Amino acid sequence: MKIFIISLKSATKRREIAKTQLSKTNLSYEFFDAVQGASDAINAFSEINSWKFLLNSLREPLPEEIGCYASHRALWRKSVILNEPIVILEDDFKLNPLFAQTISEVGEHINTFGFIRLESSKRNSSILKRLRPRTYNVLNLRNHSLQYLSDPPQSMTAYAISPKAAKTLLTVSKIFTAPVDKFVQRTWEHATPIFVLEPAVVEASEIRANNNSTINIAGGRSRKSRNPMLLLSRMIYKGFGEVQRIRFDRKQIHRLGLSSFSPTK
Repeated sequence: MKIFIISLKSATKRREIAKTQLSKTNLSYEFFDAVQGASDAINAFSEINSWKFLLNSLREPLPEEIGCYASHRALWRKSVILNEPIVILEDDFKLNPLFAQTISEVGEHINTFGFIRLESSKRNSSILKRLRPRTYNVLNLRNHSLQYLSDPPQSMTAYAISPKAAKTLLTVSKIFTAPVDKFVQRTWEHATPIFVLEPAVVEASEIRANNNSTINIAGGRSRKSRNPMLLLSRMIYKGFGEVQRIRFDRKQIHRLGLSSFSPTK
């Protein structure tokens, strides 16, 4: 599979770190010049739905978020044009020693499963989400297990995608309603099940771990609205989403022949 790294053209230090890591794998890769800001990204979407974005994030969208989303969409389009699966990395990644070997194995299954996260599914969650199963084992690989992910965490650092899944995501994401990771989280809206490798072969680099991603540096993510009517609307919106998620999960569990009583965690 071709590997594409989303990176700002000016991010020379990040590119050097990425090159150093990938040079040890003997895998071919290509840098994709990230779309920078809202003005360059505006043609990637037919509309920016500010109200829906408020419901998803309790704030206005950042130009960097629009550019990041547009960059992922451009690579989804690339997969469709090439008519082959690809691997997409954001430039603040850290590779596991088994990355190269695992990518070859993932390539054997990506057209079947569509979207496979290469980074961990672990995250801090609310008590309600901790009580709900999050992953179900689907397939045992050589050194990993492939799991169906019922509640994808945010972050789009590393994943493989098939042209079929890419085409579906492209079609549904024409209107900008959320950051790209929150959009992918809402599986019932784009009807693309998300799978994950465990243990992960990619993790966030020190840049991401220290909250120094390009978007976080830009600021604004912490400035969320406390408008009572908006908070109430968001609560209803999220509640409706949870009902849809459960319905979607049940369909996937049935389709994959999984037991709803035997989750992996």
